[in-house]
Amino acid sequence: MRGLINNTHMLRETTEADILKGYHLCKQISEAIHVPIVYNTCQESLVEKLQAACAKEGIEDLTIYPMKLYMRPTWMDKR
Repeated sequence: MRGLINNTHMLRETTEADILKGYHLCKQISEAIHVPIVYNTCQESLVEKLQAACAKEGIEDLTIYPMKLYMRPTWMDKR
């Protein structure tokens, strides 16, 4: 099976609006190249908010793949 994955994220700064923005872009690409979107990644903590935002926008084809972050909090700190 081949397909696109919308993996829009800004680590802990990600919002459901960010994921939806990425979804809309990915949807345009999907339609242009005739390859389906198979997953939209989402932090587990945002799943309910993303589902509510999809319902509000009438989006029915956004398949959520919940993920956990396993990065140490200071990984971007300068040394």
